[in-house]
Amino acid sequence: MLDNCVRRCGIIHDMKTISELARKRAWCIWCAMAPRRVAVMCAIAMLLALSGAAKQSAPSFALTLRRAPNDEATIIAPSNAVEHSAAKVDGAVCHEWRFRAGGPVERVSAEVRENGDETRYRLRAVVAGGWHLEKRSFPCVECPRVGEGGRTRWFMSGRGAGGYGREETCLWSNGNSAGQFAATWDDEEGVYFGVEDASDDNHLIGFREEAGGLVFSDEVSGWSSGEVATGYDVVVRKVRRGASPLVWSDFCDIYREWDERQPWSGMPLAKRGDVPDWLKAGAAMTRFSRGWLEDPERLERHLEWWRRTFGDKPVLTAIWGWEKVGTWYSPDYFPCHPDDATFAKCIAAMKKRGFHPFAWPS
Repeated sequence: MLDNCVRRCGIIHDMKTISELARKRAWCIWCAMAPRRVAVMCAIAMLLALSGAAKQSAPSFALTLRRAPNDEATIIAPSNAVEHSAAKVDGAVCHEWRFRAGGPVERVSAEVRENGDETRYRLRAVVAGGWHLEKRSFPCVECPRVGEGGRTRWFMSGRGAGGYGREETCLWSNGNSAGQFAATWDDEEGVYFGVEDASDDNHLIGFREEAGGLVFSDEVSGWSSGEVATGYDVVVRKVRRGASPLVWSDFCDIYREWDERQPWSGMPLAKRGDVPDWLKAGAAMTRFSRGWLEDPERLERHLEWWRRTFGDKPVLTAIWGWEKVGTWYSPDYFPCHPDDATFAKCIAAMKKRGFHPFAWPS
C-alpha cells in the first residue's frame, strides 16, 4: 500500500514526512483520509515493520549451565524462552528473552548493531541463584558454503597446534590457536567471523555443518554466576572481492586491523631490543626427533647438507623428544636422551655450523 501511495502522491509515508503530509494535506486513492489518520496509519506501519525486522534478525545462542560440576547439564536456547521482545535503542536492535521462574536463567539480552556489511553482537545473561554458566555459544551465525551458481566455498579456522589452515572439504577446530577469527569464502564474496576480546579469556570459534551451510559461534567456557556480560564485540562482516578474487589473506588482514591496536601489539617484533637480529631477519626452522640424537655423526652429515643446499641463512633447530623418557613426557626431563654427553655433542655440532638449537619442552 505504501509503495502505491508513493507512486500516486509522491510522498514517502514514514515519520520524517508525516509533518509534510499534514502541511500539504496530501490525498490519493490509497490514502483518501485526513492527514491525521494518515499519520496514525504510518506510525502503526513503522512499528510493525520495526517489530518484524527485529524478530527476523534475532541472534541465536546456547548456554550450558549446571548446579554443581558433576550435575547434569542444562542447555538454554531462544526456543526455551516464554517471552521475547525487541526494541531499537541508540541505533542497535536490543533483544530480550525471559524464561520461566525456577529455571537456570532468568533472562538473556543481546545487542545487534548493524553498519553496512558489518554486524556486531553483544550478550548479557542473568543466571538464577544456585546455577553456574559453564559455557556460552554466541552468536550462532549461519554462513552458506556455496554461493550463486554453485561456486566453491573455502573455509579457514585455526588449527589445534597453532596456525591457520584452509580447505575445501576438511574442517579444522581452532583449538588453542592465538587467532580469534574464522572465515568462509569463494572468489567473489565471503564472511568474516571475529572476536574482538583483548582479555585473557580462552575463545574457541565453534562451527558445525548444517543443511544451509556452516554455523559459526564464539564459545567461551568458565564457571560464572549472577549477571554475565560480554564486554567485547563479536563481528560478522560480509566481504566482497576487489580487483582480484578473494584469498585467505584478505580475512587475515581484517583481523590484523584490530589486532595491531591491542596492548600486546604495542612493540613490533622488528623493534624489540630483547629479540636477536637473526630472529628478526626471518629465521627458518627445522625439526629433529628423538632418533637423531642417538646418532651424532648422522646429524652432523645432515647439518652439512643443509648448509650446502640453503646457504648461511639463520635456522632454528627444534629438538623433539630430548627428555629422558620420551616425547611429550614431563616434568621429569633429565638426564637428556640418550645421555647428557651425547646430547651436548649434538648441540655443539649445531652451534658450530651456525644453527640455533631449541630444546622443545613438553
